[in-house]
Amino acid sequence: MNSKFSAASLCLSAIACVSVTAPTNATPDYQTFAEWCQNQDQISEDARHTVQVLLGQVGTTDCDTAQTLLSGVPLLALPGQNIRDVRPIGTLTQLQMLLLLDNDISDVSAIAKLTNLTSLDLGMNQITDIRALAPLTNLSMASFLDNPIKQKICPLPNARVCVFSDDITGLAGGDTDVFSLGEAAYKDGDFPSALGHFQDALEIYTQNGDQVRMARMLTRIADTHTNLGNYANATLTYRKSIQLRENLGDTGGLIISYGNLSNLYQQIGQLNAAKEAIEMALVKQEEYNSGTGGFDFDTNPLFAFLDQGDLENNLALVEIQLGNYDAAIASASSALERFEKTKGVFEAGLLGDKRRIAGTRLSLSIIGDARLKQNSAAEALTYFQTALTLAEELGDQSAIASSLTYIGNAQQALEHHDQAIATYEKALEIHANIGNKKGVGSTLNSMGTSLLSQEKLSASETVLLEAIETWEALRPGLQDEYKVSLSELQNETFKTLQQVLIAQGKTSEALAIAERGRARAFIELLATNFKDNPPSTEPPTVEQLKAIAAEQDSTLVEYSIIGDDLNIWVINPTGEIDFRQVDIANQDIDDLVQASRDGMFIEPYYPVDELQALHEILIAPIAEFLPSDENQKVVFIPQGSLFLVPFVALLDAEEHYLIQDHTILTSPSIQALELTRQQKLANAAKKPEHNLIAGFPRNPEAAKDLVLGNPEMPINLQTGTTLSPLSGAEQEALDIADFLKSNAITGKQATKEQILTDISSARIVHIATHGLLEDVAGLGTPGALALAPTETDLGYLTSNEILDLKLVADLVVLSACDTAQGDIKSDGVIGLSRSFIAAGTPSIIVTLWKIPDDSTAFLMQEFYQQLDQSGDKAIALRQAMLATLLEFAEDPDDPALWATPNLWAAPTLIGESL
Repeated sequence: MNSKFSAASLCLSAIACVSVTAPTNATPDYQTFAEWCQNQDQISEDARHTVQVLLGQVGTTDCDTAQTLLSGVPLLALPGQNIRDVRPIGTLTQLQMLLLLDNDISDVSAIAKLTNLTSLDLGMNQITDIRALAPLTNLSMASFLDNPIKQKICPLPNARVCVFSDDITGLAGGDTDVFSLGEAAYKDGDFPSALGHFQDALEIYTQNGDQVRMARMLTRIADTHTNLGNYANATLTYRKSIQLRENLGDTGGLIISYGNLSNLYQQIGQLNAAKEAIEMALVKQEEYNSGTGGFDFDTNPLFAFLDQGDLENNLALVEIQLGNYDAAIASASSALERFEKTKGVFEAGLLGDKRRIAGTRLSLSIIGDARLKQNSAAEALTYFQTALTLAEELGDQSAIASSLTYIGNAQQALEHHDQAIATYEKALEIHANIGNKKGVGSTLNSMGTSLLSQEKLSASETVLLEAIETWEALRPGLQDEYKVSLSELQNETFKTLQQVLIAQGKTSEALAIAERGRARAFIELLATNFKDNPPSTEPPTVEQLKAIAAEQDSTLVEYSIIGDDLNIWVINPTGEIDFRQVDIANQDIDDLVQASRDGMFIEPYYPVDELQALHEILIAPIAEFLPSDENQKVVFIPQGSLFLVPFVALLDAEEHYLIQDHTILTSPSIQALELTRQQKLANAAKKPEHNLIAGFPRNPEAAKDLVLGNPEMPINLQTGTTLSPLSGAEQEALDIADFLKSNAITGKQATKEQILTDISSARIVHIATHGLLEDVAGLGTPGALALAPTETDLGYLTSNEILDLKLVADLVVLSACDTAQGDIKSDGVIGLSRSFIAAGTPSIIVTLWKIPDDSTAFLMQEFYQQLDQSGDKAIALRQAMLATLLEFAEDPDDPALWATPNLWAAPTLIGESL
């Protein structure tokens, strides 16, 4: 669990995180905290420890001031403070809520004086007897988890929840606490074992109806799923914990759960979801504050203000990533105001004051970064310089280096180039000294950009190459989604270096850099399929790129968008590399691509202007380099929104479709082509009788196929409505299964369990159902196939679950809505198509939009018939598209009356053709 939100560090009240001790008979029993404080030389060591902790928490060593501050606090949270003697706390009779989790308390008699308590948590202590707490008649909730209590009888008849540890020993018996085993495994990084122990504990808590511990355990299970990369499971489990804590009224726990959920979403790039979660954490923080009597700053100026400020800074960081700069400034400014109000309240050098300074520095940095991105560099510089002063006051080397990098960025924006380089060098030295490789990479990137602006191209090239090497050193060991986020940071470095190389006329080297920065996490995942003889995942050289084109016997076209320039490289099978650069300053590529898609659903379903505009930008500049043979394959390697371009339907000035002249397929990268080719060979070696040589075998004795259509639909968790049935998809599946001499899975039988049982040994996988592109109701991963729900399963096969499969299928066809689109980033395997390829399938056909049932059925049947004859997927798909274009034409002899592209241009082949 992220320590920011762990139970051990979350400050749940105006006084927050303090500590206590166990009583000693030799110590006098004073009636006020001030007396305990003023007589420290006469009290036991344990009591003195409690007094010192309380003083530290309120930020003063003056006993009378501490008495005033502490007696105005309605809630005290003291987790993990080695407290033994609670008598100094027993004088704070105004307390309504008290958390003493994870201490060393054995005697609770002093707590019995706190008769205003409504909530008490004494979990994880050394308590053997709680009968002394009987006077606490106002308690509505008391927790005594993980204590060696001899007689587990609640002495509090009015308590709504009185929770004991049941000393769980595992489902099969024994004397080992499975929760403790889980915690030990978690701390050791053995997350699979931790998950098993936590799930055992959850089952026992569920059987006992122990909802408090259930909520706690669900959070730990979610934390473990996150560390295992099981993001969908982690998200669902966090949400279960949230629901349970809502039911229990555990507002403090909800702050933790929402905070951890937000962190998870940020890690996997789901920024809108992260924003929603952190906003809920803020709502719960405010509820918590008001629920404990409210926080009037004049009387309770303690840690709750800092907690809320930290949450507001976290929200501002998410807003920055979303490009919502005004919102980021507003949130960080609110945090800054909170931190400023606590200035002078905490004693210098103590925890509270350090937190205030650190929070203030971060707020200033966020505001400065937002203003810099809004082109107010001079104002931003002022914020950064103040933040640097605070970082130096803290002695925080990482913060100092970060502030210096920000200052360098502002100086660069102001065209103070020499100052910027000098500032970057200072930051770089500090980052290197403390081993902050991410900081090194970021600073080197900034230096390289600065050198480029000064036209110092050779120096910029050297610095940027060093930055790339630094980025790449960070990748080993990261889960894929973390690599995606990291690659987003790296992406600017790769783009800048491409600009530097092109400016020097090194266009082929720029291609190698474009390929080096493309789909790295995807490449690494593909390589994991070759356990016996794993291929190299080193970025290919220019000569190796030429060799891949020759091996594929295809013309490769790679695109790279950088600012106002579209860079296009064409590699033909003979090894020639041609380069063109297109000025797109007056074109919004994303809007143009979206308009072309929208036009497929608006009469006359023929977005001619957009398709011609895309042809003019993407094809016309390189048309002379494309093969004249219509059967010679052209492989497009798009970037960003270009993955959604229907290349087959692009129109030249004469309204001539590209598919009429070329056989087209796509790939995430050139290197991915080589790995899918090797995957094809590896799969064929496992089942040599299934190799496509002279045609497409349909012998049911030789192979299994999996054909699915129109499952009983699950509920869309975002809307609460059931997804619409696809009757045409069911007929499609039945017809294709008949052709393949296989059986179709439809309706209630089309469950995830059934699919996972059959898919691992299937030669062909054809799935006709809804494909959902966005994060399915907060499951934590974009992309899912809709399947039949069961009592134990929601009915979605997500991209992350597909990644866990080990497939030997030669072909996967996803005949569904929008299955080609994923979360389009510079890297990553997010999205259904890439997930299937990464799971071991060398070829996949996906759809860019939903095709009407009748044309879908015709096109897919025609595809399989053509594949049966040729064994070439790209040629078969081209022929099927051309056949559909004519079959649904008003007049097949008049091109102007051919079928509109919405009926036939959606499918696209990714990966291997043969």
